[in-house]
Amino acid sequence: MPKWSKSDLAIMSMTESDFDRFMAKVEESQDGCWNWIAAKGRYGYGQFWAGGEIVLTHRIACWLAHGPPLEGRPTVDHLCKNRACVNPDHLRWASMKEQTSFGTNDHIKVDDDIVIDCIKRCLSGEGQRKLSRELGIYQATISTWVRGKVRPELLEEAKRQLA
Repeated sequence: MPKWSKSDLAIMSMTESDFDRFMAKVEESQDGCWNWIAAKGRYGYGQFWAGGEIVLTHRIACWLAHGPPLEGRPTVDHLCKNRACVNPDHLRWASMKEQTSFGTNDHIKVDDDIVIDCIKRCLSGEGQRKLSRELGIYQATISTWVRGKVRPELLEEAKRQLA
């Protein structure tokens, strides 16, 4: 039996009325994104009240379109890079490693020079969250670079350049 999070249980308890309320807060854009136009958290992800919980809207959309999270793939990947998007065609279940391996979540590898500069700035004391906002790269991705979990050769190069 899977262990469900509070958010998952809230999604499973959504009624037709909840779904109608959800869709009333979505606006289609010319680029194909379905933008969430209601409440958002500080990182730009939509939030929706369902089943007594605040649930991230991209998680609701992914769950409703693709079913529950897959084993080992508990996070939602925005293929369009738009955190407000709830278009199921732009969402997929992914592991954290899949999300962080490519940097900006769009499966285009971040240039080595940018990664090295980011690592150097972190090693010199700049905050990962600040860099995340500035560069549009997930903080978790930056953390994997700085810890050498992803692209460790670039961590070594950054250290060499700082020496």
